[in-house]
Amino acid sequence: MHVEEIVSALADLGLNARAFGPALSEGTPQVDWKQILQRLEEGTPVLWHAHRPPALRQGIRLRNRFPHLRVVWTHHGWKTPGWLTRTAIKKADGLVALTPTGQNQLPVDSVLIPHGTHMGALHPCPGPPFLVGVLGRIRPDKGHQDITDAFLSVAKEYPEWQLVFYGDIRPVHRRFARGILAQGEGRIGLRPYVVDKTAAYRQLSIVVVPSHAEGFSLVVPEALAAGRALLAARLPHFPTLFKEDVHALCFEPGNSEALAHQLRRLFSDPKLREKLATQGRQHAHSNLQLSKEAESLANLYAELLNRS
Repeated sequence: MHVEEIVSALADLGLNARAFGPALSEGTPQVDWKQILQRLEEGTPVLWHAHRPPALRQGIRLRNRFPHLRVVWTHHGWKTPGWLTRTAIKKADGLVALTPTGQNQLPVDSVLIPHGTHMGALHPCPGPPFLVGVLGRIRPDKGHQDITDAFLSVAKEYPEWQLVFYGDIRPVHRRFARGILAQGEGRIGLRPYVVDKTAAYRQLSIVVVPSHAEGFSLVVPEALAAGRALLAARLPHFPTLFKEDVHALCFEPGNSEALAHQLRRLFSDPKLREKLATQGRQHAHSNLQLSKEAESLANLYAELLNRS
């Protein structure tokens, strides 16, 4: 979870940052309700950074009782927030957008702070690098059917290549997942999603992000930083993260034929794969580092906490 990563990065900067919520990884700096209320009742400056609309509304209710609390919200979604969330957004002390497109979807001014990654350049596993990977929860709007159709349309020309999905499957999508895996004829695999994705990226040569809609995909900076050739849907939020045909190849979302064309280019041209991987890695290490995100957030927090 990115929240866990950024909390640890903020702690590395000397901030007393803690994560609050269920299912947090062991070792993540955490806080519970009792500790939050104790600090607020003592009058200690506290900043509440929400990442989901319910948490934003929760923070605003808490500020009604403790006016010295500061509430920040990050806009993660791919579309304009609903009216209830927009109403809450206007009451926040600070807003963070991950992309310029996201900024334009908010009703008031925000600070642009993209997510970063601590993923470093990875050496591939020994052996031929003929594995294409898609990371993330498996469901129709994530484009798994598109990449399946595209891969199978070119697979006979390139029998050495395999496709693998790393991701969890919700019960409602199990039938969908079984269907696309059954089409693979042994060349499409499924592996569990893992929080530490280092091993997954090390096995891959090409990473595909075929989503139909995405506000921000952490897979993009991770794949770039790891030095993997990236193939991504041409979504409105992505131009901030990379330059097309320099750091990654793109295709129109939902267009499996265009996706197949780009796969064929990558399969047939190892120099193109290496060029994208090298330029993408350099770009990510200069612009999409977790430490840079943490520094920007720390500056925002300091500004808000110093307000009278």
